[in-house]
Amino acid sequence: MTCPRRSIAPWFAETNKGLPELHRYFELRRRLLKLPDMAYYDIYPPLVSLDRKVTIPEMRAVVLEAVKPLAPIMSRCWARRRRANGWIRCRVRASARAPI
Repeated sequence: MTCPRRSIAPWFAETNKGLPELHRYFELRRRLLKLPDMAYYDIYPPLVSLDRKVTIPEMRAVVLEAVKPLAPIMSRCWARRRRANGWIRCRVRASARAPI
């Protein structure tokens, strides 16, 4: 199953508009972790702890809700794909080196 190209263009446009905020976040994260520079794996360590567990169905619902404003068609496509074959993977695999 493929998603229509017209649903991907707005998603990329909105993502690109948010890049300055993402870069600012990474810089703040680098300083909080007291790192000289950021590596890809430095995006995974938590900065805070939760006082409750988040279930997998809750996590999936949050992800799907979060992408709705970016592209409603894409959100529906992901929801269909998730129902079809468990698209959002969230279990730690044996080969994983960082927490998901």
